[in-house]
Amino acid sequence: MKRIFLPRVVGGFILAAAFSGMVQAQEETTRVGLRVDNSVPQCTFDRTKAETHQISDHTLMGSFAVQCRDTARPYRLTTTLSPFARIDIDDESQYTVRWFIRANGPACDGDVVHPDASTLHSGNRSVDLVGTHATRAWSFCVQLLPTGKDVVGQTGQWPLQGELDLTLTDAERPWVLPDNAERFPVLFGNNSSLLDESELERLRVVMGTLGEPSNYHVQLHAHASLIGDAQYNHDLSIMRLKRVREHLVDALGFNKKDTWGQAWGETRPTALKNMTGTEASENRRVDVILLPKQDAVLPAVEVFPVRRFSFDEK
Repeated sequence: MKRIFLPRVVGGFILAAAFSGMVQAQEETTRVGLRVDNSVPQCTFDRTKAETHQISDHTLMGSFAVQCRDTARPYRLTTTLSPFARIDIDDESQYTVRWFIRANGPACDGDVVHPDASTLHSGNRSVDLVGTHATRAWSFCVQLLPTGKDVVGQTGQWPLQGELDLTLTDAERPWVLPDNAERFPVLFGNNSSLLDESELERLRVVMGTLGEPSNYHVQLHAHASLIGDAQYNHDLSIMRLKRVREHLVDALGFNKKDTWGQAWGETRPTALKNMTGTEASENRRVDVILLPKQDAVLPAVEVFPVRRFSFDEK
């Protein structure tokens, strides 16, 4: 008998959906439940569940189509799967779970992910996950990557059972922070990726209210203002993300494996182009999002002495 865990973020909580019993035949194990949000009344999936089949030692593959009227607004594909998702098996082997998706072409060729495929998880708001009425066919692949020497064999038992989730939403719908998560910005100066002393002190004070860093997964979203060209600002946001991650790991005790980051440059929020002065300068930041792990022991009183911004995170 095996108990298999697929952690995911549901309403902000890292949950472990447990599946027990004998491992079934592959075609009965992993499916993707397809749901349509009421914000996209003119679009629908061509099925309610997408079946998968194993194409290599570490990879499952599947597909579905989205059918929209010609007048439909753009839609976005979203999921609750955590970027930190993993499965733990009774024999103490452990695998990370990665999900990739691509429009109008295969997402994977065996264990090789196509360069145009996008990672699908709860933290990704990439334009690659947005479609229109002309975007119909989607392919996806799910990979289990061993964290040590463990290997999933093609002729053996596939350990991931249960159902992943995929939801069709309005592409313009704002991103909502999970209920139990906390977000605070780390600010930077113009054309700088250096953390100044005031920001380091704010980080120290905030993290001092959280308890053990090992209780959290951390998402880092790095941004830049509109000054300079787009490629430069993207590179600058990468450097800002790198500095914040290094400080969280080296100085504040977070595990690097518990962090995930995305550099957005000047592309978010979409309203940035209409901002001026101080408001626009506040986009020189890295948003630190803390998601408590399952069964985390947190302080009874949590105080976050930070500024909160009202950016529309599209």
